[in-house]
Amino acid sequence: MRSLFTPGMRILGEEDGFPPLPDASIVLLRAPGAHSPAIDGLAQHIIEGFRH
Repeated sequence: MRSLFTPGMRILGEEDGFPPLPDASIVLLRAPGAHSPAIDGLAQHIIEGFRH
């Protein structure tokens, strides 16, 4: 995730000799009925982290 980059880091790509990466999908599964402010907040935090 780009949010974890520190100064001096960069994304390596085709110009660096690496092949392009395929698209990927990630699914967040939650147990039925598993709702609480803490669980909902953690799930939202995970979702937002993958959007950046």
